[in-house]
Amino acid sequence: MAFCKKGGASSPEKSPWNFRMPTVSFVRERFEEFKERLAVLLDSIGGLGKPFYGYGAAQMLPAFAYHLKSDLSFLDCILDDNPAREGLAYPDLVPRIRRPWDGLDWQQAGVLITALDSAPPILKRLGEFKAGTVLNPLEFLQERAS
Repeated sequence: MAFCKKGGASSPEKSPWNFRMPTVSFVRERFEEFKERLAVLLDSIGGLGKPFYGYGAAQMLPAFAYHLKSDLSFLDCILDDNPAREGLAYPDLVPRIRRPWDGLDWQQAGVLITALDSAPPILKRLGEFKAGTVLNPLEFLQERAS
């Protein structure tokens, strides 16, 4: 929520709320960019040729898969630390949810962060596992901002 103080009009240069409303063409352009970056992400995974896991059974994962235009069948499973999710699956998505198991070869596997809103703690967790190849979709989506 934003609160404003009632008063006289101030100049746009001094206003902290100075922004332009996006145009339809701007939104379309950025959405096309978003789709292109997701396609690059998907191509990156396909080119690695190793077992691949998702990490994080997030609530928004089906929406992410929708925009990837994928049923995530390229993932061997979705890893999640919550034991209550073991063996569950999402409607219309292929991989089942599993807890990380002893003997999982983190060095030989690839990991896609699938809980985008929890990427920082997941990256830390994957560091504890000494995971080899980790793909963070947010890095693919934010390249333009940097």
